[in-house]
Amino acid sequence: QDLLLVMDGWDELPSNLHVESLFQKLIAFPETLNLHLSTVVITSRPIASSDLYHCISSRVEILGFTPTEVKDYFTEVLGGESQTIQKLQNQLKERPLIAASCYLPLNAAIVCHLFRAQDYKLPTTLHELFTLLVLGCLKRHVAKQKRERERQRITSLNNLPLDLQQFFKDVCTLAYHGVMNNCVTFPLEYLKTHGLPTISETLGLMQGMESFTTLESSPSFYFLH
Repeated sequence: QDLLLVMDGWDELPSNLHVESLFQKLIAFPETLNLHLSTVVITSRPIASSDLYHCISSRVEILGFTPTEVKDYFTEVLGGESQTIQKLQNQLKERPLIAASCYLPLNAAIVCHLFRAQDYKLPTTLHELFTLLVLGCLKRHVAKQKRERERQRITSLNNLPLDLQQFFKDVCTLAYHGVMNNCVTFPLEYLKTHGLPTISETLGLMQGMESFTTLESSPSFYFLH
């Protein structure tokens, strides 16, 4: 009765485990595990939460920043420098799609980071925003390999070092398949089928974690988010 179970990342489970697994029993049939008096808290992105509606007693949605909270966040991150804050807000007024995305704290952080990194000038579209973010991750990956001269020569996704170009294409293909198949985590074997034999070939764009959905642990990977 006093047991609290927290299941973080329902949407990151393989889809087959939403139907038949220990996790599904904990949520839908706790009495079969003698846990019907316990409390289960589940976190999930909206993309997968509809699977849970029929068996939950209450739902809480994180709405993100209000416009006032976005302004407060920018003020804190930019050190209260009024001219810099005003410059950012003026640019966001000219870029309504980017401004609208800032209700998500992660996107607000990305906007602030790129605003400062790009000499206090924002890209004009969301596509350019996330392209710059990916480019920054790739540069960091190259820098970790102690290839500073090559890092400095990277100015766009079209002039990556030759040894990284095919891996980057493979990562993009993997991301496309993930979007088309509503998949956010990938087992190592799936990466290998896309030409990515180890995590190092994902160029710093993915992270790994140990999965214990079976009796043995197995690595799975997900894109930075």
